[in-house]
Amino acid sequence: MFIVLGATGHVGSATAETLLKQGETVTVVTRDAEKAELLQKLGAEIAVADVHDVETMRNVFRFGKRLFLLNPPPHRTPIPIKPKRKQYVISWRQLTVRGSIRSSRSPPTAHNGVTTSAT
Repeated sequence: MFIVLGATGHVGSATAETLLKQGETVTVVTRDAEKAELLQKLGAEIAVADVHDVETMRNVFRFGKRLFLLNPPPHRTPIPIKPKRKQYVISWRQLTVRGSIRSSRSPPTAHNGVTTSAT
């Protein structure tokens, strides 16, 4: 299963939609379930969570095999990057990742913006 953080944004939603159209199982993490209704209609599972809540993220990550995360630039968040990164790392250690997805362009397209790589 793929876990997509930021799935209601431009890049995350395109990533989730592409994966769903390819028949993949996808869980999207969002703070607001209403914003993810379209993805849910396409077949995504919705996990309502704050990515800074380590315990909740550990529970979400337990079920995933692959993770998509696009971390915004530090100036876009009121939380200093160092503590934020530490919280993410604590949660990610709970996930046994078999592969990763990265966005190489913005906005992504099904042809060149979303790539997968095995680890």
